[in-house]
Amino acid sequence: MGIEVLLVLVVALIFIPPEKLPETARFVAGILRDIKSATDSALREVSDLLDDRAGKDAEVKNPAAKSPEVVDVAELLLRAKVPPADLPPTEPTTSSGTGTT
Repeated sequence: MGIEVLLVLVVALIFIPPEKLPETARFVAGILRDIKSATDSALREVSDLLDDRAGKDAEVKNPAAKSPEVVDVAELLLRAKVPPADLPPTEPTTSSGTGTT
């Protein structure tokens, strides 16, 4: 990285007169500061969005963790020893995959 900085300084000395160097350096520093500030702000916003999204995903995976009023119905049925509802038997489906009937 050192050679790039040296090259930029040499080019700056060739194209920018010595009396304008301090003004130009302040201008470039201001631009770099603004770019860094904008980048940090964007990264912070993306990080906040990802954190919010991760929190929502955790709530979806375990809704009872945040809401005590959410109840697992299957667990209640097991505790009450309620037999499962009698469901009509389902017929197995077979497909030959040939496309002809």
